[in-house]
Amino acid sequence: MTYAALARELGAEILVFGNTRKAVLWYAAQKLRRKTRGIALDGVGAMPRSQASVDSALATYSRMVPCFESERDAADLDNEFCLYGRRVEHLIDWYVMGVERGQQSLADRLGMTLCELSKYAGFTENVLRRRLESRGLLG
Repeated sequence: MTYAALARELGAEILVFGNTRKAVLWYAAQKLRRKTRGIALDGVGAMPRSQASVDSALATYSRMVPCFESERDAADLDNEFCLYGRRVEHLIDWYVMGVERGQQSLADRLGMTLCELSKYAGFTENVLRRRLESRGLLG
């Protein structure tokens, strides 16, 4: 982390999410925003964001990244698995597909039953919840 980024994080308000699902979906949107440089994702005619809003999003994202991208974390229980990126991607798919098409298609794609998929996603969600709580990102 650069000194400028650290200074922004120390001075910026960190967003606090009501639940793990909201935090995961916010993270996914922010990650997509960072991957698609040069493409306006705010919509045509959207109001520009204030510097405080931008700083808050950057500070929150920088605090959130280790929760999602580290295999092991201090908040993990001793007997837990390493959290790999695929599990996070599957959890995001589980949230989105549950709303759009039902979770059966994801279960079929992963070679699981709906019950197995629910346990798999729930376990990943619990690991992320503990990590997010330890960083003050869940309220």
